[in-house]
Amino acid sequence: MTIIKARATAEEARSCAGHSRNQWRQFMKITRKEAEQLLSRCAAVSTWVDVSDKDQRQVLTAVNLQLQEKDIPEVTLPILNWRMPKAMWEHRKSNKTISQAELGQSQHEQLVNDTPAIPARASYYDPTRDA
Repeated sequence: MTIIKARATAEEARSCAGHSRNQWRQFMKITRKEAEQLLSRCAAVSTWVDVSDKDQRQVLTAVNLQLQEKDIPEVTLPILNWRMPKAMWEHRKSNKTISQAELGQSQHEQLVNDTPAIPARASYYDPTRDA
């Protein structure tokens, strides 16, 4: 069984999987979709470590079926264990960015609606006046 470190580069993981560059891009695309589906299906799951062994095997089977359809060599669990945390992180990051953008827009709209037409002058400390 192939051992791949968590901090291995994508090139090292690709080499262990025995994929060409194009096959690797397809694998990355497939796992990105699987991560998205997994995170939307299981609300309690936020990282790959949180995923049960049974669900990890199901993801492995689903990924390998899609790879077979494209005549791409199957991957092993260590390769999937390397890839899925990254794919899940990317998905969470993109959703967080989208959420922050939506939040920023709604906060901007609220600020515009709450701001009076004539801005109030900022009060500053005046020793003569405030004495």
